[in-house]
Amino acid sequence: MRRRSASTSHWNTLFALSLTCTLECSVCGSRQCRRWFRRPTRPLRASPRRSCVSFPVPGYTKRPPAGSGVWHEQVRAFRVSDADTGAANGYLFIDPHPREGKYSHACMCSLVQRCGEVLPSVCFISNFTADTPARKACLTHDEVTTAMHELGHCLHDLLSKTELPGLSGTSGVETDFVETPSQLMENFAWQPEFLRVATAHFETGEPMPEALIERLVNSRKANAGLNAVRQLFLGLIDMTMHTVPAVPAPGSPAVTADWLRERFVELREQISFTATTPGTCMLGSFDHLVGGYAAGYYSYMYALVCSTCVYATLLERAGPMDSNNPPSTVAEFAAHLGKAGREMRDKLLRVGGSIDGDDIAMGYLGCMPTPDALLRIWGVEQ
Repeated sequence: MRRRSASTSHWNTLFALSLTCTLECSVCGSRQCRRWFRRPTRPLRASPRRSCVSFPVPGYTKRPPAGSGVWHEQVRAFRVSDADTGAANGYLFIDPHPREGKYSHACMCSLVQRCGEVLPSVCFISNFTADTPARKACLTHDEVTTAMHELGHCLHDLLSKTELPGLSGTSGVETDFVETPSQLMENFAWQPEFLRVATAHFETGEPMPEALIERLVNSRKANAGLNAVRQLFLGLIDMTMHTVPAVPAPGSPAVTADWLRERFVELREQISFTATTPGTCMLGSFDHLVGGYAAGYYSYMYALVCSTCVYATLLERAGPMDSNNPPSTVAEFAAHLGKAGREMRDKLLRVGGSIDGDDIAMGYLGCMPTPDALLRIWGVEQ
């Protein structure tokens, strides 16, 4: 009898993930939902009624600044102000569409860091499909989640109140904590109450149907375990690469490209149950290894635990929404967060890196983060 491997190929894994999501949740990726994620013509207008790329965080407004110069006609500029005082927090630039020579992924770029009275300027770069004369562009749910993630980074920089630029927003916090605000914002893209007010069919303007919202939210649980072990594997191979001694101990194998490739294949099968396709080298495209996350890729999973714990605490402190008078706009959704949202803004975002990440989390949560909230999202029973 031929012994079967406990692992499967990368391509079969991707197929199985998509098939499981389709069969169990009746949602094929996020393509089925995209008709309700209309790309805003004027992103982030003040108090948008239905905009899937919005900040559901209370305490500030956003309006185009007068006389702002931009580097391309597609770029939009916004002045972000405190809703309570009217004082400016900073400036947000959004560069939404692909073009020749432009960075081809999504990211947040810090243009000017907060320094005392010097206001920060940040840019959200994305490559979302633009409208054509024949067709309006819509976003997939994956793109909405990506946008919320990067806008979370933008909020971190824009809302910082620090005296030194080196302590401002994403620049000041430890790698362990830097993904917490961004991953926290991703949760809104899965929140039913937010989806009800932030979606609109590109033709009719009607919000996403309740049945589709339910299936979309349930799809978050599909394959959560495999996705988690994949992240654990990437964090471990990153740490393995950056903790080998420069001079091998006597009797230890020499650290060569072949040795590293063997460790990659071995760890991938042991942890993520995925076989490496012959003739490929995923490490060659794993740019986090040399792009600022060297020996720090684990921080994505670490921050995921922290961000979901913070998000659950935020919703708990905000209290349940009134089922008889639910919010009908993103602004009303943000208003419901009210005091709890402002507390999160003040204790989590405004401090930048002036406080250690653990102390920031402790200051807001009252304890160290636990994985309980994340496991509930994944549907994992303890």
